[in-house]
Amino acid sequence: MHLSQLPWFILVGVGAGIIGAIFLKALEVSESIFGRLNWPIWAKLLIAGVAMGVIAIYVPGICGNGYKVTNKLLTTPSTDILLTSVFILLVSKMIATAVAVGAGTVGGVFTPTLFIGAALGTILGLVLKHFGHAEPIPLSAFGLVGMGGALAATTHAPLFAMIMIFEISLNYSLMPALMVGCVIAVWVSRKLHPFSVYLAPLKRRGIPIESGQPDQVSPHRQTVGDLMRAPVPPIPETASLTEIAQRFLSTSHSYLPVINTNHQLIGIVALDDLRAFLNQETNLPVIAYDVMRPPPPLITPSQNLADVLPIVLASDMRHFPVVNNALERKLVGSLARADVVAAATELLSG
Repeated sequence: MHLSQLPWFILVGVGAGIIGAIFLKALEVSESIFGRLNWPIWAKLLIAGVAMGVIAIYVPGICGNGYKVTNKLLTTPSTDILLTSVFILLVSKMIATAVAVGAGTVGGVFTPTLFIGAALGTILGLVLKHFGHAEPIPLSAFGLVGMGGALAATTHAPLFAMIMIFEISLNYSLMPALMVGCVIAVWVSRKLHPFSVYLAPLKRRGIPIESGQPDQVSPHRQTVGDLMRAPVPPIPETASLTEIAQRFLSTSHSYLPVINTNHQLIGIVALDDLRAFLNQETNLPVIAYDVMRPPPPLITPSQNLADVLPIVLASDMRHFPVVNNALERKLVGSLARADVVAAATELLSG
């Protein structure tokens, strides 16, 4: 990725910011409409189901979590993608998701946001290539930056979006474009819709949010420190394969934090990471450092629920390591996914 190509991703960031704000507004309008209906929840869900069914008859790609369609957008050559089809997918997914969420269905907006971002990036990439621009840039790059931009635009968390999309692509050369797209998307989205997908419901329910700081909720909200539990016992980076296996056998956790000689968090070892070694000799010269993966985005006790909610919802981990600060990275506790979700649910329903 050359610096001369970055202006095209500024365009993607602007588009993602606009689409993200429109999506947030659509969710708000849908929830408002369904909220005014004095009907039982089953009747609202029935309406949403019928609406989804009608849309799915004509656009079946909106069904499910969208991973299959998103993957196809990222892997199909530009010559095999029809621009109008992707546009229809984009609009249909936004409408279907807004209706479903507004009616009260449980499913979230994380994967639909990635779907919408991939579709938007693909559309912009196709348009640019049609007019002879951005030819050396693969279409998948536009799709990935679109995903990051849409995620950043709806969560107002650009760093989180960058990390998520980088973990999907594992392409270092994409980082400059991803940084530009995500930052621009957040800036545009905030101008059009000041509250993120997590804070907008709080505002509608009258929960105080400090003015001038749209993503900072009142200090009376719970922090990570309030929800924090004792840390999951870590393993040293030099732990052998046998020691790691024994630790997993003695705990219910599927992830173990890894620390270095300075007791700093440097990664995590997942039970799934050991599957490749299960049928091999247990005395292989493999240590925790060899099989660990990068830790999730750092969580500190002073962060509030709005800060960590995107991190928690984007991962399949049940317990997240908590460090004292981003510089020292000393393990001080763990944050349970169930506690965060329960606290968020209580806050939104209160």
